[in-house]
Amino acid sequence: MNEIWYRLNTMGEKTLFEQNNLFDGIIIPAHLLAFYDPSLISFIEDVNKSFIIDPMTYVWEQPLENIKSGNILKKSYTKYIEKLECRIGEILPDSRISIHDCTDSEITIFVDKILRFQAEIKSINKKNVDRKKSLDRIRRKMSKKVDSEIRAEYLVPPYFYFTHTNDSNYHLSIQCKKLAVNNKSYSNFEIIPCICMAKEILYDRGQINRIIEDYSEHRHVLLWLDEFDDRTASNYELRLLKELIQRFTEKNVSIINMYGSFYSVLLGYYGLDFFSSGIALSHRKGVNSVAGGGGLPLRYYEPTFKQEIVNEDVFTLYSHYPELFVCDCPVCNQISARIRQTQTIEEREIILDEFFIEIRRRNAEGKNELIRPAIMDWTNSRLHFMHVRKAELDLENRLTSEQMKQLLRNDYNMLNQKVNYILFSRITEPNHLSRWSSQL
Repeated sequence: MNEIWYRLNTMGEKTLFEQNNLFDGIIIPAHLLAFYDPSLISFIEDVNKSFIIDPMTYVWEQPLENIKSGNILKKSYTKYIEKLECRIGEILPDSRISIHDCTDSEITIFVDKILRFQAEIKSINKKNVDRKKSLDRIRRKMSKKVDSEIRAEYLVPPYFYFTHTNDSNYHLSIQCKKLAVNNKSYSNFEIIPCICMAKEILYDRGQINRIIEDYSEHRHVLLWLDEFDDRTASNYELRLLKELIQRFTEKNVSIINMYGSFYSVLLGYYGLDFFSSGIALSHRKGVNSVAGGGGLPLRYYEPTFKQEIVNEDVFTLYSHYPELFVCDCPVCNQISARIRQTQTIEEREIILDEFFIEIRRRNAEGKNELIRPAIMDWTNSRLHFMHVRKAELDLENRLTSEQMKQLLRNDYNMLNQKVNYILFSRITEPNHLSRWSSQL
């Protein structure tokens, strides 16, 4: 495993990407780029990391309700359509029309517009927009080399979700990637297609053979398995994914896993080039997923369990088993050292209370008001995750697959011998560690 890329999910995450020593690149959804121009382009320039723009074209052939706010299309997609300036872009809000109803000429124009949106990102910002530069920002620019041109690492042609290689969406994806490769306007970019498919296809060797044949001309290929969760996947499913990576590697094709958790780190032993996820979330995604409101409870990535656990349960875990609080990242190192030195549960609970537990209460208007945030708040929980994920990648680079296999097995046995799971409602036996170990 060489690189970890993160997907930008919200503009609120921009400050996290200032920790640019903890990751290698960014995947930016095209509709967010369209909506937050020019501030998002300024962000890309400041971070000065490799990036890919996800064209998000699968939404053209998915239920329209997924990208609506109420009864209208989300503003970000409306802005994206405006910037594409083509008929296929404009049919997105109309569920009565499919891309399959469009002419070859219209599809060719659509492919060109999608590539142009990614390739000419710098020109999007050429609107004489004056923006103030803070002293800190100027200092950051002076302290690092900033490329004179903002340029996407690769261009991604339109792609669509398919459930079978005889699916019309599969043929449309193949058509679009061929048009992209043959478009001479972008010959100075590498074209990397995205395979967005149902995870059940992994079971069909004939379909997998066809996919490998159809995509083996590319040096890099993005892979998105719909709703594939490597934490709950069976041994057989994990093995099938590993074999897919290996078979592409044998063809000198590097797979970029669009979503994944620690199992994607392990796939580095079998040729996975790099993978992406959200920061402390989005290790899996369904093509029909709809962003919900209200947010998620604060969760902490527990390095031994290798999964996110709600803060309240981590509080109980570390108060009963202080020896498990081993994280030495800059966010946790002082508090974890103190916890391991305490003698009683009561002492640990006092320390852990402010670290993990936020306090809320109903105010006079009946609203849920935050009285005291947890130290391990939204920002710190994500910074902690980034530090731990970087350490995991470094560990994979140092250990052989056999050593990693033994480490996972040891952690699994240790946790099951030590932890009384009756104490918890949401912490259960980490069987995923055993399954991951069995695939090494």
